[in-house]
Amino acid sequence: MSNSIKILVLMVVFQLSLPFVTYSQELFKAKLGIKIKANNETRRAKAIDRIIKGDKLIIYVKPEVDSYVYIVNSNNSGTSLLNRKPEDQTVKSEIGRKFPRQGSAYSPDGIDGAETIVIIVSKDKNEKIIKLFSQGAILNEKWLASEREIMKTSSLLSPFELQDDMEFGGSLRGADPFWNKLRVSAGKAMITQKFEFDVKK
Repeated sequence: MSNSIKILVLMVVFQLSLPFVTYSQELFKAKLGIKIKANNETRRAKAIDRIIKGDKLIIYVKPEVDSYVYIVNSNNSGTSLLNRKPEDQTVKSEIGRKFPRQGSAYSPDGIDGAETIVIIVSKDKNEKIIKLFSQGAILNEKWLASEREIMKTSSLLSPFELQDDMEFGGSLRGADPFWNKLRVSAGKAMITQKFEFDVKK
């Protein structure tokens, strides 16, 4: 192969790689998920899952930059923001945070039969979400209208669409090993993940 052809091939490869490099650098990334504790065993929650009354849910969030987190819970009784306090809505970059506070857990009572949890991670404070829940729980219909808009804005890329080299952060000595079971999700400025639970008494 002549030198001129080699140079041409290299130029083409370089040009093709530029969009991905630029795109990956612009992505906002975070690890997030839910740990289910049941009968002294733990597992990672699936997007659609089944749990039993008394099972404990712990939400994990670790963004690559300082971020805001909003955890929205819906059932037949309505929709509420689980972390309404401002101090419970921030997460430091690459350190991670569990919700609720250390040593606690969410535990659905099974009365409503179904529970939905939406985790929203944003680079910026979302005043619309804060205002929406400023007076407490709201009707499900009111939340669904906002949820559709949020999902559209998040431009989420699932972990399966990301490259293997898009990890960030490292393992800390003595850290909860569950962090290592979570995969990276990404969006342009906001990331959302929705979990639907069928709760049996």
